[in-house]
Amino acid sequence: MKYNIKTATNRAARVLKAAAKRAAYPALLYAYTDKDGRQIVSDSFRIYRFKEQLDLAKLPDDMLYPNMQKLFVPYEHGKTIGVTAPEISVLKSVIKAHGGKENAIYSFGDGFPSVKAQFLLEVLETFPDAELYVAEENRLIKPIYAVSKHGDAMIAPFRWASVPEQSEQQPEPAEEEIETLTPDEFAERYACAA
Repeated sequence: MKYNIKTATNRAARVLKAAAKRAAYPALLYAYTDKDGRQIVSDSFRIYRFKEQLDLAKLPDDMLYPNMQKLFVPYEHGKTIGVTAPEISVLKSVIKAHGGKENAIYSFGDGFPSVKAQFLLEVLETFPDAELYVAEENRLIKPIYAVSKHGDAMIAPFRWASVPEQSEQQPEPAEEEIETLTPDEFAERYACAA
């Protein structure tokens, strides 16, 4: 698979469309060109920086684009380690096994982040020559960086909700076990010396 400007343009347009659905920042509805000439698109969960200008709606002059540069600092300062990119077929299998794009999560293993499998698939299809990296510190909560000769991308990590272990779950007390105290009874029973 080779880099294709048509694929890159279509992917960038889909990211802009996803940003429109979320409507978090009006500026994310447009492509932005940074001081280095890279064209940036983001939907808050993933960022693409293309080295060439794509045929996309440009940010109006009266709008400010969020500072995406700071999110790439660990990679740009060499404070990352490489991670192995999964095969496209593996990602497609993960997506299919989990019932589609929205539910599938790809884990890079213990101590490494998990990301939406569909986002990772799209990055690897957009930048087939990409090498993947993650920050050295606090890897579990850091994004995945994809670096290609045609641009780069960042995918936000998936945040797992904390689920208590079975032994930590406490059953609700039966109605007769709940004791109701008046404020005076509570103060008497649990009073602390002042």
